[in-house]
Amino acid sequence: MKKLSFLIIFLVACTKNANEQPIKVASLGKEVITREEFENYLKINLGEDPYRHTPEVLSELLDNLIKEKLIYNEALKEGIKGSTQEEIINNFIQKICSSLEKPSEEFIKKWYDAHQEEFKTPQEYYFWQIFISKREEAEKVYNLARE
Repeated sequence: MKKLSFLIIFLVACTKNANEQPIKVASLGKEVITREEFENYLKINLGEDPYRHTPEVLSELLDNLIKEKLIYNEALKEGIKGSTQEEIINNFIQKICSSLEKPSEEFIKKWYDAHQEEFKTPQEYYFWQIFISKREEAEKVYNLARE
């Protein structure tokens, strides 16, 4: 009987009230991102247990969701077509990128010359250790390595 009463209390506590408003996470003008929508986004991007991640990761993903919504809304304003939100966003980005001028060789060279430090890689060193159980063999390997 205790199990049944616990189950009933649990189900009542978990049932949404029909008058209850969805929890708002962010607003984009008149559009609202609800907690449920954000949690679905987290599950798609992080898997089944998104809340095991740090608040910084969750905040960054909320920022990404907001950016995706803004880009999607702008794409719709521009009349971009597609069968999914992702396809509409990709088509919009392609349209923008195709309208950009290709940089000249001179511009590329000047930019590269001004940013050479960003392309330098530090010198790398590699070390190996060889473990040999017998001293005589170790000395042979050591002498071979020095040659």
